[in-house]
Amino acid sequence: MLLHSDIKTKPTAELVLKFVSISTKVAELAYSGCLHVTILGSVVETAEFGLNGKSFDQRGETLLREWVNRAGDGRVVFAIGNGKASLETQMAVATMIRCGKFGTHIVSTVPENGASKYSITPLAEEDLPNMPPTQRSAVSIGRRLIDPMAEYVKIEPKHLGMGMYQHSVNAKKLSEALELVVRECVSMRGVDVNVASAQLLEKVCGLNKKTAAGLVALRERMGRIQSREEMKGVKGLGAKSFEQCAGEFLIIIFDPTVLSFHR
Repeated sequence: MLLHSDIKTKPTAELVLKFVSISTKVAELAYSGCLHVTILGSVVETAEFGLNGKSFDQRGETLLREWVNRAGDGRVVFAIGNGKASLETQMAVATMIRCGKFGTHIVSTVPENGASKYSITPLAEEDLPNMPPTQRSAVSIGRRLIDPMAEYVKIEPKHLGMGMYQHSVNAKKLSEALELVVRECVSMRGVDVNVASAQLLEKVCGLNKKTAAGLVALRERMGRIQSREEMKGVKGLGAKSFEQCAGEFLIIIFDPTVLSFHR
């Protein structure tokens, strides 16, 4: 039930222009891996900086001000991992806001369960090449706030930390249960075709690994998928498969000039 409620959460990409996500699980020096991602989860920039008690070091404050300023008049959300030094990190952001170093923005804590485990997997290396594991963790945290379901499917169930006795359960049965929960949530909530990971798209009725990868390639080539009709150009997605999957996709039309969204 815990996982069901987490991954069924609707994507928040429609509410946000820019994300700054901070992972507090970097080494033992309370350093924070940080990144700047777009509303589609694409990484713009990553960096690491220090946390001195309840405030960031000079490098950290400079980077955060720069990233916030890049958003211009757009809305910014700070996604802060709930792990080590999370409270101190939240207080550091609050202090910068209170001191007027940038305007008032949304601050949200995000579960870090499995982020560090994911960061050293082959999938993470393929998804985020040439990036330290600590910064991959920060990417995962930011993306979880955008669309939890798209990120949780990348992590083995045993690393999600859902419940006291998960390690006593047969691993195969645990994976099968996760598969059922994800497919149920996909059917109930739908997935944003412009945000969902390839791993999540595979869970949509009518799609497989090949066609899911084809959809990802299509949106990268086009920038955004604007209509379901455009998806018909994916190789291997026949009429019957399209009929099965089309109803489970959300296509959010985003207009940054007026902050309005249409489905």
